[in-house]
Amino acid sequence: MPTTISKLFSTGILQTLPLDEVTYNSIKVNSTGVYAAEFDEVNLTGAAERRTSSGTYLVSGHFDEYALTLPQATGGTVNTYSSGGTNYKTHTFSSTDTFIMTNSGTVDVVLVGGGGGGSLGYNSGPYHSPGNGGDGGYAVTQTTYLTAGTYNISIGSSASFGYNAANFAGGTGSTTTAFGFTAAGGQGGQNTRLNQAGTTNGIISSISGSSVQYGQGGPITAGLSSGASGTNGTGNGGSSGGDGNFSGGAGGTGVVIVRYIVS
Repeated sequence: MPTTISKLFSTGILQTLPLDEVTYNSIKVNSTGVYAAEFDEVNLTGAAERRTSSGTYLVSGHFDEYALTLPQATGGTVNTYSSGGTNYKTHTFSSTDTFIMTNSGTVDVVLVGGGGGGSLGYNSGPYHSPGNGGDGGYAVTQTTYLTAGTYNISIGSSASFGYNAANFAGGTGSTTTAFGFTAAGGQGGQNTRLNQAGTTNGIISSISGSSVQYGQGGPITAGLSSGASGTNGTGNGGSSGGDGNFSGGAGGTGVVIVRYIVS
């Protein structure tokens, strides 16, 4: 569904309103994905369509003209998908970059901080144990209105892992920031308690079109092996080091996903 409606006169756009301030009866989509609609407002009955020189459809009202505008943007890894009869576009950022909003509109956003690193496995004389998994990055979900412009996206980096007696604990993941929102990184596995999985601080989200666990705590590594790294672009924590002096896994990098409706 569109998110804004712009009031037009011969001199151009004078005012842009949120769509919820306008009541519509029906929605139609042309071949380029631009909306046209029939409106039901006091003193406004819109039905006729025509094309402007720029290819935008207008809906002629009783005394004014209105054009529906959909969000448009560039940046990150772009994907489209359909769900429940609605078509979405997503922009996924797994490294620091910029997001350019070319048409203002409402977007859904998920931010996840970097995952914490797993700690070293423990081995001292007859005592040995797996280490601790790193905590998952924290997740923030928002729906916000973005005006046209350039936005900085900062992705939380992966955290270091525990690998020797002097560097037993895993590092803490870095913070992810975008659009004025902040998602903290997960804490690294510590040496105060052993054989503990990391804490899951994130969420399961389908914003990308598929159900994905973000910010999951790192698991315990069984046996005599090093821990696996958390998946980059999820903020998942690194696995613990295995049973003995085995290093933990690095935390996964954070992520920002932006989604909006295109038709």
